[in-house]
Amino acid sequence: MLECITRLDDPRTEVIKDDPVRPNIALEDRINDRAKIYLWCEEDKICSAACVAFCDAVPDSENTLMTTPVGDLPVAVAYTIWSYSSGAAQKSKFALRDQLPESVVKMVTLSPKTEMARKFHESNGAKLVRENTDTWNFEYAL
Repeated sequence: MLECITRLDDPRTEVIKDDPVRPNIALEDRINDRAKIYLWCEEDKICSAACVAFCDAVPDSENTLMTTPVGDLPVAVAYTIWSYSSGAAQKSKFALRDQLPESVVKMVTLSPKTEMARKFHESNGAKLVRENTDTWNFEYAL
């Protein structure tokens, strides 16, 4: 089951210590009016975590991601995802897609340029839509 952390004082926020992609992003930047942490849980156990920011456009870098203005935010950007059990990241990615607000018209990633990231996203049906200096943007069909 996909669960959303919406409060900074939620004890489950401790999962960010395990973020292998963007451990430098502060908790306050992960949970606010334009960002959430989603957890895939099975039998009350956290199996994977995904951090998602809602943006006005597809970001090309972490800096762009963090400086998106508040307002109409039609792009969901999964900027980091990690798993504690096999297959959980895939389950959370598809559950997240199915639970996005109606205002979201596009779901993309801000992925590191690694073969692991490419294989994960392409094997789950995403298409590479932009290559940036340090990141890739993959898009998932909604």
